[in-house]
Amino acid sequence: MKKHLIIALSIFLIIVSITGVTYTWFTYVHRKSLAQFVSNEIEVIAEINQTIVIDEILMDNLSFIDYENDLIQDQTGMLSYMSSTIEIVVRIPNGSPLSKHKIQFENLSNDDSLIYLIVYDGMNLEEPYTFTKNYHERIGIIIDGLTTKADRLNAISSYNQQVLDDLYQVITKSDDVLFLQIAIWGDYDAVVDQTNYLNQVYAFRFVIDTVSSKGEVS
Repeated sequence: MKKHLIIALSIFLIIVSITGVTYTWFTYVHRKSLAQFVSNEIEVIAEINQTIVIDEILMDNLSFIDYENDLIQDQTGMLSYMSSTIEIVVRIPNGSPLSKHKIQFENLSNDDSLIYLIVYDGMNLEEPYTFTKNYHERIGIIIDGLTTKADRLNAISSYNQQVLDDLYQVITKSDDVLFLQIAIWGDYDAVVDQTNYLNQVYAFRFVIDTVSSKGEVS
């Protein structure tokens, strides 16, 4: 009986953990009609000499995690489920010449309590494609050997920029499709005002500049 009670309690705690996760609602404003935003997915039609700007991706009800227990150790195994993830699909139109794409993701809130991870899943993956969410494993590789929080967060930031820099070197052709995602968490320990943090709205900007494979974004 005691064993059954422990099992039942464990299942209950897992359910509470799952149902306790808050998911982010997204709103947006964009300048070009070549971008669609549905739920948490941005779909972009990338054309030569075009700049697509999604001016504001607004997030409320962002999930806040414990830096050590969740991000570093993932004690509950819930890190991926607690992320607010933006899935991005970049499509190269039929007949397009060889091109490349400079992608920028900006934290307009300038808030140090936000942690995000940019993941490039690949190109021309079988659709419908399900984005991979092995965030803890990936973060573990990025911060391997580092011991301080500052060094670890800097390593994640450097990794994000390297992903975007590497993407800019990828040459695409007609009908190619790129898949990337941005996972975002709030770091509870870094929140300045912990009395009202759950009502905070965070703003981001997503920009993609497309140029010919031999050109450069000015």
